[in-house]
Amino acid sequence: MGVKKKTYAPANYESVAEALVGLYGEKVREAEKAMLFDRFTTSLLSDAELLAKPMVLLLGQYSSGKTTFIRYLAGSDFPGIHIGPEPTTDGFAALMDGSSPTPIPGNAATSSKQRPFRALSKFGAAFLNKFCISELKCDLTKQLTLIDTPGILAGSKQTMGRNYDFASIVKWFAERSDMILLLFDAHKIDISDELKSVIESLHQHDEKMRLVLNKADALTTEEIMHVYGGTMWFLGKVFKTPEVKRSYMSSFWEKPLKNAELERFMTEERERLLSDLYALPQGARTRKVNEFIKRVRAGRAHCLVFNHLRKEMPTMMGKAKAKERLLANLPDEFRKISQNTNVPLNDFPNPYDYQKLLATYDFSKLPKASKEMLQTYEDVIERDLPGIMQHFTSRPSDAPGGGGGGGDPSD
Repeated sequence: MGVKKKTYAPANYESVAEALVGLYGEKVREAEKAMLFDRFTTSLLSDAELLAKPMVLLLGQYSSGKTTFIRYLAGSDFPGIHIGPEPTTDGFAALMDGSSPTPIPGNAATSSKQRPFRALSKFGAAFLNKFCISELKCDLTKQLTLIDTPGILAGSKQTMGRNYDFASIVKWFAERSDMILLLFDAHKIDISDELKSVIESLHQHDEKMRLVLNKADALTTEEIMHVYGGTMWFLGKVFKTPEVKRSYMSSFWEKPLKNAELERFMTEERERLLSDLYALPQGARTRKVNEFIKRVRAGRAHCLVFNHLRKEMPTMMGKAKAKERLLANLPDEFRKISQNTNVPLNDFPNPYDYQKLLATYDFSKLPKASKEMLQTYEDVIERDLPGIMQHFTSRPSDAPGGGGGGGDPSD
């Protein structure tokens, strides 16, 4: 991977991603660790995550054709592929550049410092047994990593035998993805409660989401318009944003398209999706900085929350009642902190998530963010990150993938 430990300055690094590694290691990581940021939000970042190739996360219900879709994008079969009428993907799989003839199991996949998946080990053995890396040499994997996920079933079937936190794992991947593709079978648009819940939990990543209406070539033109309109209407209520999500409508497999009337349109849709995927590395460095900014802003808000809760606790008697009051009114407390510090409320976490997490903590013993720590966060947001973009914007030679592709796949 080869990122040297240096005193941080953008000029000391060869790419945006390497500069972010240096900035995170010198100014952010220890602050996150000291303030328990990883316990309340997401895991600490590794060098491999910041240096990784762009990642595309695929989500969809059972039979939406995700595995066939990945095969179409890759242009060939890959280790561990299984396509059939029954649910075939019962775990998570990362399709990456490499030449291993068999899938690399979860424990081995998360033990390598060169791969961006070490933090996934926190989700336990039940998840690791359902996670693997499939390696394939093709044009797409040279530039991207694709993440396949279990098909989501309706009703009680969706959680049977699932002994891991599906929503939290999807959120982890979404935070690190450059694009999120929601696949639907155009023949049976039936959005389950779990898929709806997952989509709603990813509202912070709305700008990354794209819709794929798959298996559409067997429908008539009239049926397609009806399916498209109904899907957009329903998802518009789920996303709760006025913008219409970018979508692709076709059948993503090697078979000839059946709808002659829309054959040209669906062929162009295929080409447009491939073009958008291959364009991801060109914008990777900007997205890396954008995600880093969101993370640092969240870290600053986290510090302010802890300081506020400590300050509101009595020194002697009545701590239990004070904690109960603060937890019950946590959304209002967040608004109060936002107003008093001029930090946007959107930077703050979901108060209801924090209510559950904070319930086991003694507020008077929460870590305290010093003035120096808060000033460091301000410096990173106001000076360091803009400095990275300014320094590298004038350097077209900076690799669009962001400096390395995760390195050698083995330790």
